[in-house]
Amino acid sequence: MKNAARHSVIICLTVLMLGCWCAQWVDAKPTNRTQQQAPVLATLGPEQLTQLRQQMQEIARDEVTARVGGVETRVLNEAAQSERRSDDLTFYVTLAAAGWGVVATLVLGVGALSTFLGSRAVGRIREAEIDVVEPVKNRMQQLNHNISEALANAMRFMSNVTSLESPTMVGSRPEAPPVGEMQQMEEADIVILIADKIGANTQQNDLVAAFVRLGRYWNYLENHTRAIARFQRALAMDRNSWEAYQGMARAFYGMATMPGTAAWVRVRQLDQAEDYCRKAQLAAGQPRARILFDFGFIEDARSNLNSAINWYRAAKSANPGDELAIIKYNLASCYARTAALENALEELRDIVGVDENWECIPGDPDFAPMLQDAIFGLRLRSLIEAERYVQTLAPNH
Repeated sequence: MKNAARHSVIICLTVLMLGCWCAQWVDAKPTNRTQQQAPVLATLGPEQLTQLRQQMQEIARDEVTARVGGVETRVLNEAAQSERRSDDLTFYVTLAAAGWGVVATLVLGVGALSTFLGSRAVGRIREAEIDVVEPVKNRMQQLNHNISEALANAMRFMSNVTSLESPTMVGSRPEAPPVGEMQQMEEADIVILIADKIGANTQQNDLVAAFVRLGRYWNYLENHTRAIARFQRALAMDRNSWEAYQGMARAFYGMATMPGTAAWVRVRQLDQAEDYCRKAQLAAGQPRARILFDFGFIEDARSNLNSAINWYRAAKSANPGDELAIIKYNLASCYARTAALENALEELRDIVGVDENWECIPGDPDFAPMLQDAIFGLRLRSLIEAERYVQTLAPNH
């Protein structure tokens, strides 16, 4: 029986020593003391067990002393790990001395195995960071740089385009912009959307202005649903952008006045347009010719001509800038339909040579009754023919 017990203790000690060796090999920090042969634990008395505990604590202190020259945080971490190893080994020795050698061996073996597997997993994660994460990170940084450059180019191009939107009389269709301009605007639309999605390095105000310009462009091409999407994105970034609200209004009355729109849909969309005009006016904080013109356009589409005339006149007196011509044209159209022919002729006199209006007026049904009038028809045709003659003398004719 004594030989069997002694053989059991020897087997346990052997496995214990192998487990300690594996744990030290994973840490790659062996010491001379831990490599010495362990005493026969089953024969240790209380005094010898106390001495062994003290020796293990000295091992921890020596290990800390040897690493004092490193970074403070690392030294403290290593010291804590060494203390834990010392406490663990003391616990295992106590178990073995009490006749629980098999239990101590299993616990130590499992701990060493988990440490070994954990260190291998950490190593694989670090390898993945080097092989995968870093190249992807560098690629994303380069992509962000390229998109930022493309965004800057798109912004410069759009700022140089003279007009992306010029509303015409109710029911008329716009002329398509030059092919090259359409191609660049399409590319700018894609670049700005990508830059917005990935959070490219750009100012938010720049993106708001870009989405407003894109919305006007799509309104001009009568792609009103896409225009609404661009204006909505601008408003998501700036709820006080009166230009975005105003663009929404033009998108809705643009859809309302398209051929084939059902009467009830037309009424609802004009109401929506008017609501956005009010929001634009509130956000602007002062009268804006573009917004006043839109109120007139909505009333014009509703055939409320006297109300439309009042709005157009208000827009004309609010410093309209480059929209003065279209304001005067629509105002003349309302005058012609209300038989105020003298007023209509007066508004057309200054703009008959703008935007090829000398070609548009004869084909516009709103001016048909005026052209048929014996007096005003003659005066209007004389005005148109005089402008055509001037155009023949132009150098680029």
